[in-house]
Amino acid sequence: MDEAVEEIAQTHSAVDALINNAVILGALNAHTVLFSAELAPRGFKVNSVDPGFTATAFNGYTGERSPEVSAAFVVKAATLGPDGPTGRFLSEETSEGQLPC
Repeated sequence: MDEAVEEIAQTHSAVDALINNAVILGALNAHTVLFSAELAPRGFKVNSVDPGFTATAFNGYTGERSPEVSAAFVVKAATLGPDGPTGRFLSEETSEGQLPC
């Protein structure tokens, strides 16, 4: 019986984590769009950037990408030219978020 209770507790915890993550990402995306609309007339670009699952001490170096590769993507996103996107979620993992070359 104790194993069943433990399994339910772990499942509940995982579901809570997924829900929390979805809420946080939704809020981040909403702020990105709002700030982008507010600052675009002044020449600013506002995007959210996902560097990917990066091997760091935070995750016990289990990430699939090196810090150097992830940093290069963030730098590329931070140095977009005048024709680059704004108000977007940028990630190399989705075609929607691909940066222009």
